[in-house]
Order: sequence, then structure tokens, then C-alpha cells
Amino acid sequence: MYTTLSLRKTILFSVIVFALSYLTPLDIFAQDEAPMPSIMEDTSTVTASKDSSAGYPSVQKGYENLTAGEFTPAKGFDIFKTDIVSLNISFYGLFRYINQMPGEQSFNDHLGNVRTVSARNDFEWQRSFIWLTGFFYDKRFRYNVSVWSLGSTQQTLIFGQLMYQFNKAFTLGGGIGPNLGIRSLQGTWPFWLSSDRSMGEEVLRPGFSATLYGTGEVLPRFYYKAAVCNNLSQLGVKSNQLTRDLTYGASLWWMPTTGEYGPRGGWGDLEDHQEVATRFGVSSTYARDDRHNPATESSPINTQVRLTDGVLLYETGSLAPGVTVQKSDFFIISGDAGFKYRGFNFQVEFFYRRLSNFLATGPVPESEIVDKAV
Repeated sequence: MYTTLSLRKTILFSVIVFALSYLTPLDIFAQDEAPMPSIMEDTSTVTASKDSSAGYPSVQKGYENLTAGEFTPAKGFDIFKTDIVSLNISFYGLFRYINQMPGEQSFNDHLGNVRTVSARNDFEWQRSFIWLTGFFYDKRFRYNVSVWSLGSTQQTLIFGQLMYQFNKAFTLGGGIGPNLGIRSLQGTWPFWLSSDRSMGEEVLRPGFSATLYGTGEVLPRFYYKAAVCNNLSQLGVKSNQLTRDLTYGASLWWMPTTGEYGPRGGWGDLEDHQEVATRFGVSSTYARDDRHNPATESSPINTQVRLTDGVLLYETGSLAPGVTVQKSDFFIISGDAGFKYRGFNFQVEFFYRRLSNFLATGPVPESEIVDKAV
């Protein structure tokens, strides 16, 4: 027994050490954060009685497997667990077919330029996601190691987070995480009704970056999260290309009726709530955003910020012919409200984004650009 336990501890420790080397990589190629269980949540002991008190029935009940741990829907497989260490694995995959019609099409951007649309017609294993979660030594000290791969762009990354819960009101964490400008960046992915984000938020949202954050429940059923990130999106940005301008964000949400909104707050009432579950939230992010490479280079490294017609803000000629925007202030605030009841989910969100204080190679016609969406 002692030899077996020591071997398991050694294996887990090796996995954690391996993951730590990727927590702040030189290159970041992922846009999606692995969904996280609650810090103090025991992924293997979800029972019907616990779930019923939260308003949804035994769909979350664990299924024991004496040879390979226990499976809990939406919470993965418990590989092993002792008083000082645990390891849970979850995975997600998506295969899809896209046919954009008509095959040949174009559009006029806001400056009147004609742009060609590259219409797709292909089969893709779109996404693979594997995440390992658990605690080490102390149940308040949790880890998340994720393997993410996007087949369409041939990108693969190993990244993660470390968290420590001091008390119910405060958990400190660090790793790769989201800027908090919209709700879907904060744990709901991939628990959605469809395979992609709604287009209304996709064009406006910030991205993921190396982050330090605090989160907790400050009042009954009232939660907060505040984060400082390296930049708006660290997708493809090396450490030596970052500026000294950090990104700041915060989110508040209230779940007054049942105190939960399904696993990780996902969209759609797949849990079949027998009591009305409600959620109200507001989120915001501010960044002094940067192109992350000289204006003399034709293509920007920063491809996160787009105008509402799909044009990259930092590409040459986005706001005026021959002019390249190098820096801008990015501010977004969004709100969400919804309820779930017996398989029905109603959700409404609004977004307000302002781009301003442009630093460019020449004059631009606008001092700020404001976008609103519901």
C-alpha cells in the first residue's frame, strides 16, 4: 500500500511540475480556457440529494466504476483520490462540416473597400480539449492542466492554472485565464447550445492571457472575480513582444433563487431544473492595447480586436488609407440576465465597447469608436 501510494504521488507530482513549465509560456496559442470546477468542489461525490437542493435532479449523480474510478456527467472521471491528492480528467471534442454559401462572395467595408470572402466548404475535427483537475496536499490548493488543440489552424498548447482558497470569500489564482469582459469567457465554454460563441459577442470580446486573479462569494449567492492580465490577448504574442501596459477586469454576478446556474454556469438547461434558477451579472475589461509589432510590418500580431465589419483594427488602412494604428484604449462592459426551468433557458445579454485614444502613424477620422449590441 505504501509503495502504491508513493508511486501515485510521484506520478501526479511529475504531471504538475511538467504543467508548471507551461503556465507562462513564451508563445500563447490558445483562445479558450478549460472549464473549472468550484475550488472546494469534490468532483466524485455529487449526489442526487445535493443536486436536488440546488434545483436540478440526479442527472449529476456519479457512476462508480471499480476498475477505472468514477464518472460524473459534466465533471469527468475521477482517476484516483486520497486525502492529500486527487486527479480528475475530462475531455471534449468537436467534429463539424461547414459550407458557406455562395462560394464566391465579397463585401464592402466601412471605408468602401471591396473585400473577398474566403467561403469554406470542408469537414474538420475542429477542437480537442483535455483537462486535468484536482488538489494537491491540501484540498484548498487546486490545479488545472489543459491540453488544447484546434485542428483548423493546427494549434496545440498545454497550459493551466493554480489556485488556493483562503476562505469562501477569497481564492487566489494564477495561470492562463480570461479577460473578464463578457460572461462566456468565465467558465461556460464548452457548455453551450451551439459549438461557437454568439456572433454578437465574438466580434467584441477580449481574449485570454497570463493572469493573476481573485474570486469568491462575498455575500450569500453573490460572487465576484477581479483579474490583472498581461494584455488583451496573448494569442501568438511572445513575452518579449509584450508591453508594460497590463489589462484589468472585473465581474460580479448574483444567483438569487437557487444559488447556482448549472455546471460552470453553462447555457441551456441540460440539468432540467425543477426550481427556477436565475443569474444576473455584469463584467468589464480595460486595456491599453498594442499591435505588438512595428507598424512597418504588414500584418499585426494582435488579431483580437476587430471592427464590427470584420476588419482588424491594427492592420494598415483600417481607419484611414495608408495609416496604421499602433495602440488604442479598449474598454468593454457587458451585462447578462437569464433563467432556467425544466429544460427551458432564456438568456439576454448586452455589450458596450469603446475604442479610443488611438496612437497611429497618421491622422484618423474618428477619435473613438463605440459599438453596442444586444
